[in-house]
Amino acid sequence: MSQWKPIAVLERFWALRAGMAAALDDNGFQVVRLESAEQLDAALAENGRQDFSLFVLGPGSHRPTVCGAVRRLNQAGPQTPVLVVFDWPSRLEVVQVCRCGAQGCVSREASQEEFVSAVEAALRGRRYLDPSVAGLLCDALAQDGPTLRISDRESQVLSLLCKGCVAQEIAERLEVSRYTVESHKKSLMRKLGVRNQLELVVRSRQLGLTL
Repeated sequence: MSQWKPIAVLERFWALRAGMAAALDDNGFQVVRLESAEQLDAALAENGRQDFSLFVLGPGSHRPTVCGAVRRLNQAGPQTPVLVVFDWPSRLEVVQVCRCGAQGCVSREASQEEFVSAVEAALRGRRYLDPSVAGLLCDALAQDGPTLRISDRESQVLSLLCKGCVAQEIAERLEVSRYTVESHKKSLMRKLGVRNQLELVVRSRQLGLTL
């Protein structure tokens, strides 16, 4: 029997949620599987935050933004740590998540052993970054570019633009209007001092904001 209270795994995609839960089950942890924010709210209302030892936020739970999701849990009470599982993070996203209160960050591509190590570290109150995520953070800190005030949503839009997504696809992924995406893109172009999307992508990579 685990010495820890249950771990809440929040992930909307069944396969990934099941994989994370299985890794924890195999190592003797109690797991509560949650598919949506609504299920999380119900669990918190029924059991209270203190009945969980850790929240694991899967890539599909970063809504509306990953920082927003972390802050939402931290506002409910500061005692339970949050571990963020990333899909394909940008350097900027890693920096922002570290600043907004996550106990640790681990890549979706991490091995089961790496994932469990991240969970154990978070449970013991230690910060944890898996090697790939730590590398992104080091790269970001090593950049000589200007300090930019880019919102969580702008960071998401920028990351998807750099992956080749068009405005409509970004709007569907983020569940916003195409007009909103175009507005964020114009704001990013202004902040980075560029004239078009190609220059935006090139400049963001020069500054280490995205891969």
